[in-house]
Amino acid sequence: MDCWYWHSVFYERYEKSVDTTAMADFRAVTSWILGRGGKPSWLPGSVPPGMDLKTVVDRKSALYSGVLNLIALAGARNLVYGSPRGSSLQIDHLFPKGRSKPWATHPWMESVLNATLLDESTNKAKGKKDPSDFYHADVLPGHGKTGASVRDTFGSHLISPAAESSFAHGSSGAPNSVAIFEDFIREREKDVLAEIAKKLSC
Repeated sequence: MDCWYWHSVFYERYEKSVDTTAMADFRAVTSWILGRGGKPSWLPGSVPPGMDLKTVVDRKSALYSGVLNLIALAGARNLVYGSPRGSSLQIDHLFPKGRSKPWATHPWMESVLNATLLDESTNKAKGKKDPSDFYHADVLPGHGKTGASVRDTFGSHLISPAAESSFAHGSSGAPNSVAIFEDFIREREKDVLAEIAKKLSC
């Protein structure tokens, strides 16, 4: 069932001809589960060729929801303290959107790669702060109080060391601020695609 779910999401299998496709898939997957047939051919076990998550901006789409589901499954710990996330979660930008931000009009601003799950208090603390300000004024001191690992916390949001470094240097006053934002998005795409590959390798 996991194999069917993740392939359905990341191959956007039910974007068209939903009823017909769903019925055929039900029969094929049921036969596979019961041992009456082999693995359906539309479950290739690999990431769709050319998948570009930088352009996934529609919060109602299967792809956007699928990425957020992966982040939730990874843990999405409290970004300030490293504690387990609360029950009241919000979806918000990691590099904040604001007219004064040099990356505000970038085509990747609304990408799912610039989004994560935050509890309400963390989102309030983050606000419109530059990532570098939030990282050094809130994240590092917060983890210092709890003794939690900053690396583990960022990893639970599918943010690798390279992406975390870009986040920590993400200042709107930096001359290369847009390039830093782009580096963050590219690095996080690698992290998310690696997680998708794990889910599809069934």
